[in-house]
Amino acid sequence: MTLRLNHARRKNYITEEKELKNGIPYLVWKKYPKNKKLDPENALGVRVWIAGESPSSTWTVKEHRKPGTVGFKDGGFVLIDKFSNLTYVEYDEVIIHPSHKDKK
Repeated sequence: MTLRLNHARRKNYITEEKELKNGIPYLVWKKYPKNKKLDPENALGVRVWIAGESPSSTWTVKEHRKPGTVGFKDGGFVLIDKFSNLTYVEYDEVIIHPSHKDKK
């Protein structure tokens, strides 16, 4: 994966491929700066970066799904993009986007 962000160094962001029980592969974040870990309790409205996606893609956390919720055995997030498309991801598939600014 090639990053096109001036403030993000490629060696600081590494993904790893995992596989579901049915054989479908997916990517998770293996290495990233510690301050980019997404806290499920304070995630609403935060711009995130999905493993395997382009850094220019824009996804925002819409909902937090707790572990045990139908479809979310280990918990996860519902994300929305600028076109109102939804996607569902597990905790380890997303981090805070490098360009996200914390609200004060």
